Amino acid sequence: MLYFSVERGFYYEYENDIPQIEEQAQSDTEIIMQAMTDLELANIEAQQERQMLAQQLSDLELALLEGGVYNV
Repeated sequence: MLYFSVERGFYYEYENDIPQIEEQAQSDTEIIMQAMTDLELANIEAQQERQMLAQQLSDLELALLEGGVYNV
């Protein structure tokens, strides 16, 4: 029977109670590249949030300078 090890990232098969590695699901390089991509996406999302907050702050400052509170 074929099993998959999540911790180790490979398929293995038991023969005579000894696990035999069949194939590696992801190489170390693929895992590192995926982690780097995930971090880059998180950085882009954080940058977009900062830009949105900066725009909202600018809108509020403008509303205060104009002497009133508008729908911001």
